[in-house]
Amino acid sequence: MEWSGIMAFTGDGDPSVGPVMSPFKDDNVLGAETENNYDGQYLAVGFSGDGMPRDYACAEVSVEIIAAEINSDEWTVPIWLPQHSLSWAYEH
Repeated sequence: MEWSGIMAFTGDGDPSVGPVMSPFKDDNVLGAETENNYDGQYLAVGFSGDGMPRDYACAEVSVEIIAAEINSDEWTVPIWLPQHSLSWAYEH
């Protein structure tokens, strides 16, 4: 039996989780500061292939980030979460 469907891989093959960010790495790319027009929007993507077992961990991270934002708390990256899985981590 063959499988068919959308293959939603990320560039490095690992899922990404966190707030939706501006696609520009540097605010000065356009010569002026850019605002994050995606406030309140979060993502958890890239679970194709072997990524599905990680969806519960990404859900936990998403909930913690959102709860920290609602409560005006500082969120810290869990030691078990690879930095490159964060949506705003530009340096891989």
